Amino acid sequence: MKQAPVVSAVIKALSAEQTEQVRKAGSLFAQSEVNADGALETFARALTDNPTFEMFEEARIEWVSGYLETKPNVKADACSQAFKRFKARLSEKYGMDVKKPKSDNPVSVKKAQERETKKVQTLAAFESMPTDQVRAELSKAFATLASKPDSKVAESAVKNLKAVLKDRTKDETATLKAEVKGLKQTIRGLLAGCSDTERLAAVIEVLSPDNDVTIQ
Repeated sequence: MKQAPVVSAVIKALSAEQTEQVRKAGSLFAQSEVNADGALETFARALTDNPTFEMFEEARIEWVSGYLETKPNVKADACSQAFKRFKARLSEKYGMDVKKPKSDNPVSVKKAQERETKKVQTLAAFESMPTDQVRAELSKAFATLASKPDSKVAESAVKNLKAVLKDRTKDETATLKAEVKGLKQTIRGLLAGCSDTERLAAVIEVLSPDNDVTIQ
């Protein structure tokens, strides 16, 4: 009986140079994630838990200066977008979401009052519609807008339905953010006082985004 030939080695699709380059790419990407987490922590620690808008705005300007030191050829708009992404991650990870104080300028006050009146009218118009139906109608409006981008009716429906859904879920969202912020502060405190490598490794495993952990 004839035996099948034994393959002595796996045939590699990449050259040695390609293998080195893609391995380096993985390492660089991992390092960029580590650096990004470090940047978020450094910024959050510098501003403490409850920074004023003035503190945050000054910190934003200094952050952009630091960004430009590394990327001097980046345009102003790209810097703004970079900080916008940074701020979103900062809010998600540390609950830091500093809002600009409301202006007491008469024109601004009038516009704010007009927006509030319109919001109240919109909420009243959908008051009798269950939340599940609001979500369903929003999905339909998005589908219509996708097929008919110029539809003013669909555009208006999306805007109004999003406002209604946001208002109805704001308390739930705020509660969740507060809970997440509290838990993260507790975890940071526990990590600071832990020197057990096995426990720290277990924490890393549980919190790793690549680990599909089911909490019982």
